[in-house]
Amino acid sequence: AWFRKVRGRPVWKNIGPLADLSIEQARATAGEFNAKLAKWKGNDYEGANPFERPDVFTLDALVDAYVAQHLLKEAKNPKQAEETLRWAVGRYLPEPLRTRRVGDIRREEVRKLHTHIGEKYGHRMANRIMQALRAMYNFADRAGLWHGENPVKGVALYHEKTRARFLQPDELPKLWKALS
Repeated sequence: AWFRKVRGRPVWKNIGPLADLSIEQARATAGEFNAKLAKWKGNDYEGANPFERPDVFTLDALVDAYVAQHLLKEAKNPKQAEETLRWAVGRYLPEPLRTRRVGDIRREEVRKLHTHIGEKYGHRMANRIMQALRAMYNFADRAGLWHGENPVKGVALYHEKTRARFLQPDELPKLWKALS
């Protein structure tokens, strides 16, 4: 196996079965991988990552899968749940993040996003976005669409003050009727 850190992320490449390769062949293949990495690094990481898997499962694709395979089947009001999720994703998640691979999104980026949304739009909205992202990543893992560590796991949510609500005079008869 060949192992290197590529842009700070660990990358493993399988060279081949030990029984089928000589040491020289394995070294030659590892040398080719090193050359690809050096060339890409020398070009200041321009162009396609030579070690990226071809299957591209972006955050937008995750939203689509979550809506189709979970929300539309499990939500009490599927149409409303879909509209709300798509609106929130479009409004609060920046385009560059939505078009990135799910596995390339890091916890530090999610923390910064949470802080940004909290400062600009309020703590409750920041918490709701994090909860939706966490749910989508957990869904993808359970459904076998993606495997990895959930970048939202461990992101501390803002403390939310509970709201006090009192019955209005016109609501009291309805309450008594429901209790009877």
